[in-house]
Amino acid sequence: MSKNITEQSVFGAYSQKENQVTSALLKILETDCRGGSLLDEILQRIDEGNGLPEKTLKIETQSYIDDTDIHSVPDGLISCNYAFNIYIESKLSDVINLTQLENHKKLIVEDRDERNKLIYITTHDKRPEILPQEIIWTNWTTLMNILNDYQQDVPNPVLSYLIEQFELLITSLGLYDDHENRVIIVGGRWGEPIALEYNFYACQGGRSFKNAKYLAFYYAQRIQYLFEIEKKLENVDIRELKEYVPEEYFAKKEPLYKPEKRTFFKLKKIEEFSPAIQNDSFGKTGRRIAFTQGQTYTTLERIRKAKVTSELRF
Repeated sequence: MSKNITEQSVFGAYSQKENQVTSALLKILETDCRGGSLLDEILQRIDEGNGLPEKTLKIETQSYIDDTDIHSVPDGLISCNYAFNIYIESKLSDVINLTQLENHKKLIVEDRDERNKLIYITTHDKRPEILPQEIIWTNWTTLMNILNDYQQDVPNPVLSYLIEQFELLITSLGLYDDHENRVIIVGGRWGEPIALEYNFYACQGGRSFKNAKYLAFYYAQRIQYLFEIEKKLENVDIRELKEYVPEEYFAKKEPLYKPEKRTFFKLKKIEEFSPAIQNDSFGKTGRRIAFTQGQTYTTLERIRKAKVTSELRF
């Protein structure tokens, strides 16, 4: 019998769900191949641009506080030779315990070390008013989107696997399900003209996509059209999809077509951006680079507001 996602070894160290989720997140941070860069990226995005003081880290779950005067044990601790501490408290509901909050706050307020941080991760859409300003806040959707962005920029099979499993975990717990708001962005030199003329996109079979309701193409240094995904079919021979792919397509676009398995999206164009969203991606040398050569993701709200591609990032 297959195991429930919450029982898998990566996530199974704790019976309490909050500790389980935090343990999985800390496992991801431990696996980061660039030593602290992922945590630095998270902090940069949720703490007004303030990153890590240093990147040599010790990562622990729960059983780390020996001080009997402090009756507070957040779910996780990230430290650097105890020169600074970053505490993590995970909340799987909208309820924030006031007594616990006050006790947790002492961990950073009484030390009066600005490098110490306390991060609350909750289910709220907006920052709860109950949280004091000295506490850093984010929610599971924002955190998951940051993790997804990072794994696209920093290829690492082990890290990618853990992030995918973490997404399954928090989705199974009802903390994250953004597919109705998710936009897939793919390289569109070939795909965009086909989508505009024939209302579909077909790529090589076996290519993995997150569930999404929308698709857009990055082509000619811009993103101009937004499509709704009406149907997705995996590992199909598009020549057999006569309902969606007319014979004329093969004569005009792929006269040398050979049967092969592809991932197929039936599309409907719903929006044209005017002006188009321009690429403003630059590499370390200052040269312009492609926004994506494979695929990336954003949200419907972001793509409708964006003027340049950097605004599509979380």
